[in-house]
Amino acid sequence: MQLQQLNFLRCPVTKSKLELTVITKAKKKYNNNEYAVVQEGILFADEDWFYPIIKGIPRLLVEAFLDYEEFLKNKMPDFDLRKQMLFKKYGTLIQTVNKKNAHTKKSFTQEWNIYNYDMDKTWDESSSNLLKRFLEETDETKKSIHGKLIFDAGCGNGLLTQLIAEAGAIVVGMDFSLSIERAYEKNNQANVLFIQVI
Repeated sequence: MQLQQLNFLRCPVTKSKLELTVITKAKKKYNNNEYAVVQEGILFADEDWFYPIIKGIPRLLVEAFLDYEEFLKNKMPDFDLRKQMLFKKYGTLIQTVNKKNAHTKKSFTQEWNIYNYDMDKTWDESSSNLLKRFLEETDETKKSIHGKLIFDAGCGNGLLTQLIAEAGAIVVGMDFSLSIERAYEKNNQANVLFIQVI
């Protein structure tokens, strides 16, 4: 995650802005230029919520503190206390969301893990036709999306996300499965932010 992308993020529960604690930074290449990115960190929201950044990706799931408990325990000395506070205040919400999302995250993660970026097609289209189809179905043009902020909800493998960014849009690619990790790794556009969120 690039530092300037923090402005796009909000807590999914409280809708509050997020405060960033950087743990590690790294360099990532976008279009042959190196950019500093936050590789690992923690995002803190109002009312006790906190979310990890792992492998450069903000994990803005309600249940992120459970999914990434090992990471958070190693990085936050007060993790157990914070976890107890969340369960005390939001136990029903957390249990409902965790139960509801578990199977779907697993299923979509498996689907995109077997996707071959070099051979498989999304929507049975080539890259150029994939963008063309998107533009036709949204009644847009490359010129009309240039400079716009576009949310790609359920971005899956991230290919369409990159193509929209190549056309000049600022794109937030969102998925709640671990497919977001491969999408982030394959991305070469600096104007894309990938987040794991529902």
